[in-house]
Amino acid sequence: MTARSLRKLSNSSELMKNKKQDNPREMDFPCGYCRYKDHQLCPGAVRNGVGVIWTCPCGCDNSKRVRCLTCKTELLDPVAQRGWNCLDKDACARSIQQRLEQDPTITKIRESQQRAQKPRQDTTPRTTKKAPSCLCGCGGMTKGGQFLPGHNARYLTKLLEMDDRQQAQKLAADVSSAFHDKFSSRAGGY
Repeated sequence: MTARSLRKLSNSSELMKNKKQDNPREMDFPCGYCRYKDHQLCPGAVRNGVGVIWTCPCGCDNSKRVRCLTCKTELLDPVAQRGWNCLDKDACARSIQQRLEQDPTITKIRESQQRAQKPRQDTTPRTTKKAPSCLCGCGGMTKGGQFLPGHNARYLTKLLEMDDRQQAQKLAADVSSAFHDKFSSRAGGY
């Protein structure tokens, strides 16, 4: 092949690309919306991944109207109709933004995102609990219980060694009924 024929071939392929983009093709079958008789949602046309515009052949009112494929605004300008895009990109972006602001679902999503970004503020004041000290008298701090592990036996021994059995029995009952029962069984029926 000569350079001239290669140039013709490349020019013709470029023309074919431009022709594909400028002249929309008709699909072989209607869009999914028209197929299920939901014509008010018919986009009229779609642009595929390589830029070719496919129009819906169903013949519904929406498929006959030429709308911008980006913002869905009806196009009246014949130049804009050829490419199925708005000529004024800023107006197209404003139209999309306005449509999103009116959409209640998008509004709720944005509100939820804003709430998620704000740090939570608790309405109840936090009080710092002081960890209770062990009842056996060792001075250790428990993690919420009355005794450190094993120290309930130490306290029981102290109560059993007390001279005043009534006082010891009262202190054992103050801890819990199970502790009091254990104390009574060890103390021999007191």
